[in-house]
Amino acid sequence: ITSDCNTICKCEIKPCVLLGECHICLDNFKKDDIKTILQCKHYFHKDCIYKWLCVEKISCPICRHDIRNIFK
Repeated sequence: ITSDCNTICKCEIKPCVLLGECHICLDNFKKDDIKTILQCKHYFHKDCIYKWLCVEKISCPICRHDIRNIFK
């Protein structure tokens, strides 16, 4: 899990993260939002994905990739 995608992707992920939306809260990303990218390359608001992973599920809400796979 990586936070602050601007230092990682430099908006090379298409569509640009700044133009996308968080698939958990469905709000559009704003320039200064803190985003988190999972290993599967899906990105979310940091607070949204942390709540999802800590309270709801242990997988990506889009592709259901098990985030624990990084440790295998």
